[in-house]
Amino acid sequence: MHSKLTFSEHARTKLEQRNLSEPMLTKVLQNPQARFYDTNSRAQIAVGNITQQGVDTNLVVVFRRKGVDTYHIVTAYPVMDVESEIRRKVNVGRWIPTSTGAVH
Repeated sequence: MHSKLTFSEHARTKLEQRNLSEPMLTKVLQNPQARFYDTNSRAQIAVGNITQQGVDTNLVVVFRRKGVDTYHIVTAYPVMDVESEIRRKVNVGRWIPTSTGAVH
């Protein structure tokens, strides 16, 4: 993926606090296990597996597309129990499943 990532101020702060790197975000954007639309933030969600400090976990990346090749990152956060996170957000109607596979 030759896409550019840009970041909200919130995202910059949270990525630093959570020790998340740009390659982790890129990995999830390139190969998400699930994709959603967030009705509250009107943003897209990509969920995928990462390894952080030797621990396998899941990463939720909240983003908006800016043109053809730019992803504007709103925030990102690691989630150990991703199934519960997804179930909770979908059940209250906040996340709407869109597809699996690469984010286009």
